[in-house]
Order: sequence, then C-alpha cells, then structure tokens
Amino acid sequence: MGEYSDLPGVKGGSLPAFFFRSVSGAMIALRRNRACDSVGDHGSIIVFTDDAGAYRCLFFRYWSTIDEQTFRTKVQVKQWLKEWLPRQHKQY
Repeated sequence: MGEYSDLPGVKGGSLPAFFFRSVSGAMIALRRNRACDSVGDHGSIIVFTDDAGAYRCLFFRYWSTIDEQTFRTKVQVKQWLKEWLPRQHKQY
C-alpha cells in the first residue's frame, strides 16, 4: 500500500492507495478505497476519486505525466485502464 498527497482535486491530507494488477482488481480496490495504483517496468498508474466524486486516472512514465483523464463513471475508468494498463509493461 502506498500513500499519495497533493493529488489534483483532493484537498488536505493524503490518500492511501491500494495496489492492483488488473482492471477488475482496480475496480475492486475503488469500491473499497478512494485510490489505487499499479506499477510496471515502463510506467505507473494512479486511479482515485477526487473530492467532487469524479474518477481521476493518471499514467506516469519516468516522473512525467503521459496521460491524465477525469471521468464520471466506472465504465469510462475501465475503458481507460484497458488501454493504459498494458503500456506500463511495454517499452514504446
């Protein structure tokens, strides 16, 4: 379990993040917690719920944000994860 602070849309404090390895694992983690993360050799993902209730999805590679999206539904989060989760294990 990691912990994140200064996330966009989250005021004060920090959020504990629970690790996931699959899209279904991320959805389970988000049902129980506000944040989850996944790490591969070529990138990392953070998915969290902001203070307004929106889902924020971030993909990082080498300390740089590659993609950042905000969604209203878990269906949209699942679609985003299906695209970005494999990329953290492949070099582009």
